[in-house]
Amino acid sequence: MSTNESFTSHSANGPFDQTELTSSLLLDISQHHLLVCGCDKPYRCVQVFRRCIIDKKVYHSLIYSRRNSTISYFVQYYESNEINFGKVKLFFTTNNGEYALIEHHGIKTKFSDFFKSSSYYKLLCKSIDYFFFVLYSHTSLVHCVPISSIENYCVVFEKNHHMIVTPLSIYYEHD
Repeated sequence: MSTNESFTSHSANGPFDQTELTSSLLLDISQHHLLVCGCDKPYRCVQVFRRCIIDKKVYHSLIYSRRNSTISYFVQYYESNEINFGKVKLFFTTNNGEYALIEHHGIKTKFSDFFKSSSYYKLLCKSIDYFFFVLYSHTSLVHCVPISSIENYCVVFEKNHHMIVTPLSIYYEHD
């Protein structure tokens, strides 16, 4: 099977659709490689991938050019037992580990804050804040996380000064 074929029927978890380790990608990975591997030869042990299967779902990265207009690279993930959100820059393997580099978008405020003046605020706030998150539009952090930390795709609504995201609970909701 070629690396560009669809893997929707493929059941094994892990990165696929390998790409060349360019100097710009090496710059992105180098500090994270040192933390997870420790060797001084990343060009020998790092392999970079455009896509990854996690729990039978195909996730794309920003370096996957055929993703078209879908936002299939925006994910919910966990780090230190906290919910996080971000754009997957790329997937990589090193030292028998599988990782994603994610441009982290921090949580700006609770979604229910938009409804504070509503008489239904107290009734809605818990459930609405469970499903919708208001994030900063810009990112300054990149997290390196094991691929097992990625939970869900997200639907993203971009506004002028923030983004509103909601994780998808079912795979086919994405399409």
